Amino acid sequence: MASKPTKYILNYKGLSIGVHHFDFNITDDFFAAVPESEVKRGRGKIAVDLEKSNSLLKADVRIEGEVEVVCDRCLEKFYEPVRYEGRLWFKFSHELSGPDETTTNTEPNEELWWINPDNGEIDLTEYIYDNIILSLPIQRIHPNDENGVSLCDPDMLARFVQTPEETTGNNE
Repeated sequence: MASKPTKYILNYKGLSIGVHHFDFNITDDFFAAVPESEVKRGRGKIAVDLEKSNSLLKADVRIEGEVEVVCDRCLEKFYEPVRYEGRLWFKFSHELSGPDETTTNTEPNEELWWINPDNGEIDLTEYIYDNIILSLPIQRIHPNDENGVSLCDPDMLARFVQTPEETTGNNE
C-alpha cells in the first residue's frame, strides 16, 4: 500500500491487562492511499476489541460498511455492502515482527501475527483493506428493488435483448 493512512493503529504499549475497545471510521481517503485498487470510494466503521494479557494480544475485528464497485452487468457504479468479522492473535517475539511473517491458524477468520514487544503498536491498515476486498462478492451486480426489478441501467439492459435476426446478422 502506498502512503498508508496512520489512523488504523492499535497502541498497546501503555494499556493495562484486560479488554480495550477501539473504533475507526473508513472514508474515501482510506482507498485513495491504494492507487492500484479497483475500489476508490467507500465508507464504514471498524470496531476492535483488544484483549491484552502478559504473553499475547487477541483482537476481535468487525468491519461494516459499503464500497463503490462497478456492476458486472451494466457497468454502472453502485455501493456494495461489506461485512467482516475476524480474530487476530498477536504473540510477542524479538525475532519475528509485522504482518509479513503471519501464519494462519486452523480456524477460519483467525490469524496469528508475531510482533516485536518493543514496538508498542500494530498497524491494521493492510489487514482492514485486504478483508474489505475479500468480503466483496465475486460477481458484483446491482441488487433488485423491493418489487424485484433490477436496479441496473435500463438502457444497458435493453442492449442485451436481441432478436434472432440481430444475432445471426440476417436482416431480410
